[in-house]
Amino acid sequence: MKSSTKRKKSKRTTPQYAKPKGYKSGRDHPPAAGVIAVIAGGLSGGETNSARKSYARQPQTEDTRGKRPRTDESITFTDEDLEGILTPHDDPLVISLTIANYEVKMVLVDNGSLTDILFYDAFEKMSIGRELLKPVKTPLVGFTREVVEPEGIITLPLIAGDRPQQATVMIDFLVVRVPSSYNVILGRPGLNKMRAIVSTYHMLMQFPTKHGVGRVRGDQGVARQCYVTSLKGKTKSSETLAIESLEPEDKGQKSGELVEDLVSIPLYEGN
Repeated sequence: MKSSTKRKKSKRTTPQYAKPKGYKSGRDHPPAAGVIAVIAGGLSGGETNSARKSYARQPQTEDTRGKRPRTDESITFTDEDLEGILTPHDDPLVISLTIANYEVKMVLVDNGSLTDILFYDAFEKMSIGRELLKPVKTPLVGFTREVVEPEGIITLPLIAGDRPQQATVMIDFLVVRVPSSYNVILGRPGLNKMRAIVSTYHMLMQFPTKHGVGRVRGDQGVARQCYVTSLKGKTKSSETLAIESLEPEDKGQKSGELVEDLVSIPLYEGN
């Protein structure tokens, strides 16, 4: 007598992320499985819990529409703005700005940053005394939860663009002593003060002024140089740190004339 066994057909189950409950194909979007918020930090909202709570309630309790500066200028980006840009690309927007009467290059424009950062190497080269730094209680926390204690905070004038389409604002910079291939990170506070609109695709930042729309073009070559330097894990050197004083030259000294003999200083052993 032969015994036969019947195999039950296995039912294939559909993963929840493929067709969530309540999803109607072709008619609406599936309901969200959850919410993933951004990582925040910095000085926005204050340094105390009460100040941050008040900051969080402000959009619902205060109407600031009447306090906004008005402008009739429209800011747009077109394919003509791509002239000289190699595409496709994923390069960051790296620009030059005038900060405290110094032309500061290698400024990373990062609208994901909740604070404006001035790296200590650049701060030292700008010959600003440490006594001008104000203490800061709030540390910076990175993705790996690594805590960086700022050296302090300082308010400096920032000028963007060329005359007459030029914007001048006062920026609160957190001075941070960590290795970086950039001199400055211009975050949301500084961008919002200028009312700047950024297009990383066009490598361009635009902002309204009394005399029309100001523009600051990014340097794609410098952006890639900073990227390579960051991957190598090297700190700043005279090659990457580019800050030039805009102070008037001393009388009697010709432009390009050496004040003293150059001295070669090895930054690393054997280099």
